[in-house]
Amino acid sequence: MLTQNLRFLDNDDRALSAYVHEQAHWLLMGQAREILPELIRMYPNIEIAPPYGDGNQGTSYLHLVVLMLEWQALEDVIGVDRARAVMEFKRQDHYKALYATVMDHRQQMESFLKRYGVKW
Repeated sequence: MLTQNLRFLDNDDRALSAYVHEQAHWLLMGQAREILPELIRMYPNIEIAPPYGDGNQGTSYLHLVVLMLEWQALEDVIGVDRARAVMEFKRQDHYKALYATVMDHRQQMESFLKRYGVKW
């Protein structure tokens, strides 16, 4: 099944980011229950109300993993600089606290993904 957000169709890099973001959700289908408690312990005070999160604690915290996967995929496809530009834009646009957390704690997030075997 293809899931696509059409919001960023005027910018190829952002449109790609929306695509890989939605596909990253599929990778977490079987692991959400396992990884959620640790994410909450790691970052206990993230603002989850829109536009900082999605308004739901569980799905906001799972978005941390989705966003890290999104960033990694973008780097692989369009390069580090363009990927960072997309992430910086989105950090100011929506899920602001979630993008900020991932971007400010990249090494910790990558270690988390590795520990749980989450990868493309």
